[in-house]
Amino acid sequence: MAEIKPQFRLRRLFSPSYMTARLAEIESFSEALNRAARVPVYVYFLIINGCYWARGFIKRVAPWSSFPINVLNKLRLATEDLLRDIALRKRILFIRPAPPDALNTEDIPPPEGMRPERLMHALLFIHPACNYKCSYCWQSHPQNSAHPARSVEEYARCVERFNRMYGSAIIELIGGEPFISPNIIGILSALSRENSLSVVTNLSWDPKKIIGKLKPGRISLTASYHPEQERSLKGFVEKTDMLRSNGFPVVVCMVAFPPNLPKMASWLDAFYRKGVFVIVFPFMGTWRDRPYPQAYTSLEKEFITGANQFLYMYPGLDIPGESVKCLNFATSFMLNGASPRGKLCNAGVNYCRILLSGEIVRCGQYGTMDEATTKSEILGNLFKTDFHLPEKAMPCPFDACGCLGESYYMAGGPLGPPKGNAH
Repeated sequence: MAEIKPQFRLRRLFSPSYMTARLAEIESFSEALNRAARVPVYVYFLIINGCYWARGFIKRVAPWSSFPINVLNKLRLATEDLLRDIALRKRILFIRPAPPDALNTEDIPPPEGMRPERLMHALLFIHPACNYKCSYCWQSHPQNSAHPARSVEEYARCVERFNRMYGSAIIELIGGEPFISPNIIGILSALSRENSLSVVTNLSWDPKKIIGKLKPGRISLTASYHPEQERSLKGFVEKTDMLRSNGFPVVVCMVAFPPNLPKMASWLDAFYRKGVFVIVFPFMGTWRDRPYPQAYTSLEKEFITGANQFLYMYPGLDIPGESVKCLNFATSFMLNGASPRGKLCNAGVNYCRILLSGEIVRCGQYGTMDEATTKSEILGNLFKTDFHLPEKAMPCPFDACGCLGESYYMAGGPLGPPKGNAH
């Protein structure tokens, strides 16, 4: 029967029997350093928990007094920010150069039938369920959708009609997790005949599922690394290696969830050393009662916006300048919290979202406004014959742009119209 270790307390550091048993478990110098580093982390959480306890105590004893609570809360927030910045700055210093044989990142070519006058990018939701439950995910993932499952033949027929109207497209497939859909291989095979495909996936599946079954020259993958769910970073990197060595381009993305930021520099390093491009998405939501991305510290914003600056330390990593330009514009715009309302946007012209119901909308902000605005954003239905995309850029009716990729199409962005605001 396995030994049950006593719960750690600071006083146990002065217990000879406890320390002797723990030291005997250490097998390497790096493990010793890691264990030693856990002590200040433990103390940090003791301080934070003490602040929460004190705030609750003051509320119970003196509900009429908000001043000490506010002071305590500001002290807690300042302490959290300072410690996260120290940890982040320390990790950034240890980024390593890439080996000379690092693989170059290549992307799939645009489809031959894409019209130069109207480069079309569509995001297609194909499966609602997900096998991960990430605490920072903004989507709900019901196991059973209210919308009927579509056959491979129906997808093929309706997307072919879309192609006849607007030319071949770059289609990004998203879920849920697309690869738990029973029809995913058939759907990818059918849609890749006329289009270039990119699949957003958590890579929880065996790459052998597609190797030898799909044409790598028409399909790329955006692999989302979720440390809360993925047990092994090494195993995740090995999967990207296997896919890339078999001709499938892979880009990794991750969410800049505040508690993960100190470790993120090391994760970036692991992928960059293999020649894999990484997209860092700002976290949009609430963590510890603070709204993000507004609550990021200056260093954290600089780190997220300039994540691509690490590329210059990896000579084996060749990323097109346009990709970096797009990413830097989008992250800077989102972190600054600027409102897109009134700005002309090519969403709907060169880009659209196709929901599980088949409804085609301009962007991801669909459904966040009043009923009239929501209804006006519906451009038709893919599974019917009534859809029609606008020919010219339209003013944005929203106060925020919540998607990194969609902000590219805004005026001032790399794929946006030349004029800034609608008048």
